Amino acid sequence: MSFQMKKPIYLILLALLTFSCGSGNPASSGLDGTYALDSVSFDSNGITFTLGPPQIIGIMTLEGSRYNVSLSSLDGPDDVENGSFAVSGSMIIFTPDEGESTVTGEVIGAFITITDSFVDPDGESVTGTMVFVKT
Repeated sequence: MSFQMKKPIYLILLALLTFSCGSGNPASSGLDGTYALDSVSFDSNGITFTLGPPQIIGIMTLEGSRYNVSLSSLDGPDDVENGSFAVSGSMIIFTPDEGESTVTGEVIGAFITITDSFVDPDGESVTGTMVFVKT
């Protein structure tokens, strides 16, 4: 299996957190608050690998139409992402200040689930899912 746990989690998290899209939604304050990372899972070639605290910890803060995500893992450096977000129904769309690719998530109750597909450094197709829960 070429998708191994030893792959730098930082690269995978960076790919998951490469958010961007169109306009922000200042009326999205119903989601304001702090969300703790519940789990991160990766699926490659039908094999699923899941991480959670203490292997990886994270906090996402939503305020008005702005977000901040901070992640820390045992296998790599900390990663911080800032930007704006917009909400449409149960869909949440993140736009980073750096203008990277669009990533959307789904809001269900106190949970925000973000799923993204990307290619890892070995050319394997990977789907990553991050689940945050409101604290």
